[in-house]
Amino acid sequence: MTASADGTARTATAPATVRAYYKEWEFGCCGDPFHLGEEVVWELGLMELDEEGLAVWRDHLTELDPDVLPALRRTAVERAPASPPPGARLHGMVVASHHGVLDGESQRVSARVAAIHVVSHRWSERPSDRLRLSPATDWAAPFGGPSGAPGVDGWLVTLEEVTSPPPPDREAARGRRARGQRGQRGQRGQRGQRQRRGGRR
Repeated sequence: MTASADGTARTATAPATVRAYYKEWEFGCCGDPFHLGEEVVWELGLMELDEEGLAVWRDHLTELDPDVLPALRRTAVERAPASPPPGARLHGMVVASHHGVLDGESQRVSARVAAIHVVSHRWSERPSDRLRLSPATDWAAPFGGPSGAPGVDGWLVTLEEVTSPPPPDREAARGRRARGQRGQRGQRGQRGQRQRRGGRR
């Protein structure tokens, strides 16, 4: 089960806040560091949850408003065991992904990072107690990125001012930042190679 419908009519005002789970392996593979207050452009998808998974993530679901997340709402409708009534309020667990979503659509959005919580999983008889959230003070990826850091499974990120599709100026700014970060990584790699060659002399 990936979404729930309560049968009530949706409000006219689209929600401007989305909570997205950014898995550590996704970030370690292809992500760029982000921090509180930053404007980001992300690809979002919908986590596929069974009943137990829904119990784990129940407190962190996002309303899938058709004006803000139409692709995710279509995915929720397709995955629902029964067709929800027209205008029903649907909720789902949103994820940030660089690799697409299995059996679902993804949605590209721009947003402002309003809050970051470090997520770790632990065993508990009660599914609702299996997530441990710790507030992150600023950077999601201190010291350049904690890929493989013990106890870090990902981050629960609160996104505000969500817009889809992203405005062209934000897409352009994201491209410039990505090119700058790739250039910095390349320079660091070249310096490391020169240092290693120097050490062998």
